[in-house]
Amino acid sequence: MTNNTVTGAEGKESREARCFISSLPLEIKDVAKTVRGHWMIESYHWHMDVTFREDGNYTLEKQASYNLNIMKNCH
Repeated sequence: MTNNTVTGAEGKESREARCFISSLPLEIKDVAKTVRGHWMIESYHWHMDVTFREDGNYTLEKQASYNLNIMKNCH
């Protein structure tokens, strides 16, 4: 379980707890690094969805979808 204190835009603090289930041997530093890495990637995906509206892309042909993604990310 990880505990986080989050400060909102109004300066109000709240506390969050997250539980994770894994069959891997536990070393707390490794678990923390893995969790932070996962949320960093999720944050990037959220940014791509919101900024470039990737969730609104309904291109079904795989290569065309891949090409559009490359063009959107070349900046």
